[in-house]
Amino acid sequence: MPSRPADIEGIIASHPDTREEVLRTHWSHTTLGCIFYPLLLIFSPVLFIFSVLGMNSRPDRRISITTARVRRADGTIRDIRFEGDLIRSKVALGDQVSLWGGERNGVLIVRRGYNHTTGSEIVIRAPQLPWLSIIVLMILLALVVMACVLCNTSTYYHG
Repeated sequence: MPSRPADIEGIIASHPDTREEVLRTHWSHTTLGCIFYPLLLIFSPVLFIFSVLGMNSRPDRRISITTARVRRADGTIRDIRFEGDLIRSKVALGDQVSLWGGERNGVLIVRRGYNHTTGSEIVIRAPQLPWLSIIVLMILLALVVMACVLCNTSTYYHG
């Protein structure tokens, strides 16, 4: 568990409600599409057409969202939200919990927790960021910068 005090400690005061939401497309996917689709169109129009047609059939990425309310020792009630799959331990009405996370619009977005009632750690498996897309974008950006530097250097010497 984190070494700092819990952001919220209390008792689950409402039945946890779990639903699924569709994840929005990450900015890196959009940027890569803007870079690679024109290249596909130039080098292989047939592949471009198939890739555009296949975009609509791609399954949506989904995330589990669990919301509940926690009654703190002073009697105040706070909204909490788990974004991702709860593993190791679930929460139920009446459970004594300690929760750590970040605040968003007055709601605690829980990253870790401890369920004192069951004596187990609450771990949330959040969706992974598209690291490969971000790495590819950084490599492309480095190549563009290198190309600009080489072009400026060669025009400077050949003058």
